[in-house]
Amino acid sequence: MATGASRNSQTQPFDKHALLRAHPFFKDLGNTIIDRLAPRVITTRVKKGAAIFHKGDIGSKLYAVRAGAVRISAPSEQGKDAIFNLVVPGELFGEIAFLDGGQRSADAVAIDNCELMVIERRDFIPLLQDDPEVAIRALTGSGLDAARLFARAQEPDVKAKLMENTQSAVERGAFGSPTFFVGKEMFFGKEQLREVEEMVLGK
Repeated sequence: MATGASRNSQTQPFDKHALLRAHPFFKDLGNTIIDRLAPRVITTRVKKGAAIFHKGDIGSKLYAVRAGAVRISAPSEQGKDAIFNLVVPGELFGEIAFLDGGQRSADAVAIDNCELMVIERRDFIPLLQDDPEVAIRALTGSGLDAARLFARAQEPDVKAKLMENTQSAVERGAFGSPTFFVGKEMFFGKEQLREVEEMVLGK
């Protein structure tokens, strides 16, 4: 079925604005935001069986399926993949880590030859910074408690902890983000995550 969807969608014109407006994540952000974001959208092709991202990767991109299908899964304790979702044309995936810049909670693998629409976090976050209302709508659309997050961010203890952590990182030699410390060892860049994991686990 995924293959059929892929063939059909590949013959249709690609309207980036329409795809963005059709999804709950974007439809409440307003036409101005969509008009600013659409020119930054890129498309990429992924072969069947290829990994799009792995659990633990930093969420630097948001994806929409244009053609094909993507399986979202993670290894279970029994050694088999636990499948969380099957993403089909017109649907997005990877939005939570994309918004908070955190780690992916699952693997994403193409189960058919896919064509994906990709939005870089660096292109989207400035839009949120320019308009707090847009940020609230984006967080709410992803199922997060935006009001609580914004309120918590303004609390003195959170601000003090951020300043403390920032000063500590600078004193230890951090020069950008993401930077990770394991003991006295410093790792810079998301490509170092697997080395960080191996060190933490003592591999």
